[in-house]
Amino acid sequence: MKVFHSTPNADFFKDKSTPTCVQGMAGHHTVDVSCGSAHTVCITASGNAYSWGNNAYHQLGIGDIEAKGDNVKGAIAVPTRIPKLVGIKLIGVSCGAGHTVVVCDKGRVFAWGINQQGQLGIGLDERGQIIGNVSEPQLVRWSEDGVVVTSLACGIAHTVFLHLNGSISACGMNNYGQLGLGEKVQDLQGAVSSPSGGFNMHIPTIVTISTREPVSEGNIVISHIACGGAHTLVVDVSGYLYSSGSNSCGQLGHGSHSDYSYFQQIDIRKFSSAGESTTRIAFCACGEEYSAAVSRGEGNVFTWGLGIVGQLGNGQLSNQDTPTEVTAMTRKGVEVIACSQGQVFAVTRTGEVLVITMLTPHLTLNAQSILTCSCGLGDYLATGCLLHRSWVLMGPTI
Repeated sequence: MKVFHSTPNADFFKDKSTPTCVQGMAGHHTVDVSCGSAHTVCITASGNAYSWGNNAYHQLGIGDIEAKGDNVKGAIAVPTRIPKLVGIKLIGVSCGAGHTVVVCDKGRVFAWGINQQGQLGIGLDERGQIIGNVSEPQLVRWSEDGVVVTSLACGIAHTVFLHLNGSISACGMNNYGQLGLGEKVQDLQGAVSSPSGGFNMHIPTIVTISTREPVSEGNIVISHIACGGAHTLVVDVSGYLYSSGSNSCGQLGHGSHSDYSYFQQIDIRKFSSAGESTTRIAFCACGEEYSAAVSRGEGNVFTWGLGIVGQLGNGQLSNQDTPTEVTAMTRKGVEVIACSQGQVFAVTRTGEVLVITMLTPHLTLNAQSILTCSCGLGDYLATGCLLHRSWVLMGPTI
């Protein structure tokens, strides 16, 4: 699959105002891609990882390789294969603001980049001190035996892992409860007091999710996960949606602005044109301070949270603390969504890309047969990356 990007100008270190094919990925069949605040990582069908962009925190995973022929210190302008992962077949990637996490076909996880809040999940050093930035991929280990990871998601400084058995674990910053571990995190192994308040987790810790639905007993089986700046969404196999963490703009969808340190169910059925009894969620995504979800079947889109630049697609420039259906996208068959700070990308079953920006959705890349997309976290004009069926495209999320 080709990779396209735009982040206005053909020069390596200038923004681009239109989607542009990433020539360094030509000839590679790309299967997954993720954007951080200012870096991008691609996974190819052969299981290799390529990275480029800002490397100030070693988030590219290429060790101490120096950039050559550029004018941006610590930046790599072309896709570079991550040498330490050669020979390992990777299947997925997620990028935080300054860290990167990948999963291989055996369910093992490798992480690198900034680690001050424990977002890499690699524990403490032999003296019990925080491990700083990590320049090359490190294996992430669980205290529990037999953990097999199938997918992962990164917030600005936290990471969530989805396991083969439908459980999840989390590590990293937890000052708003974004890990969903409850109120007694200080009693857990790997908890470290944070200068910003609360306790961060430096090892992946199993998260228990319960539900208000009386028919459900025991732990919830999760099928999809997503992380915002400081909040987390998960979808279970029955199509129910849950959230935890920061709620400053209503991004948790509970009708309030109170933070939650444990996962609470969002009753999105109340806000659906399809009716309360039928709407179930298939996919969710997070911007830094807002959220979005796609329903099963018709692929309708719901948004809530920060809306001051029109990113919710409801015609308003204000925040929304409960889910609102984006009527302009109703019955468009949306399958995948991705959020930057100020825009939502929605990919339909036919490969069209709809973008919510400045109040209403509009069509872009309608002839490119796009499969999926990813947005950076850094600013309102964040880097976006789209997977075509045969190449990768990157561009601004407007």
